[in-house]
Amino acid sequence: MTEQVVSCPCGAAKMTVRGEALSQFYCHCGDCRRMLGGAYALEAVFRADAVSVEGATVSFALKRTPRVSCAACGTRLYADLPRLKMRGVNGTLLPGFTPAFHMHCSEALAPVRDDLPHFAKMPAAFGGEDTLVDW
Repeated sequence: MTEQVVSCPCGAAKMTVRGEALSQFYCHCGDCRRMLGGAYALEAVFRADAVSVEGATVSFALKRTPRVSCAACGTRLYADLPRLKMRGVNGTLLPGFTPAFHMHCSEALAPVRDDLPHFAKMPAAFGGEDTLVDW
């Protein structure tokens, strides 16, 4: 089993991630954009028990999704998905982040043109309908 230890930019919070990501993608939803202050979020989804953190953290929920950040620098570490028993790790912290698709593209600020699938909402594997957007 692979294991990687990553930290926030200030080094106060260290996150251990065990195993391979179940999925990696770009999320364009309004919640992710608001939380990260960017056009989209880089997410790597792992089983919740595969992700642990050492160091002081703070948790904040926008709507229903708790997001855990470093208490010192504020960098988001992961979004907790307790109903699915998963954690969406901030992909910017992971070396080798390799996204497979874009999701919530109907909320995108601007078209993104690359060779990945661009789902209007969520792919079927996440409970969506596999509807693609045509930039």
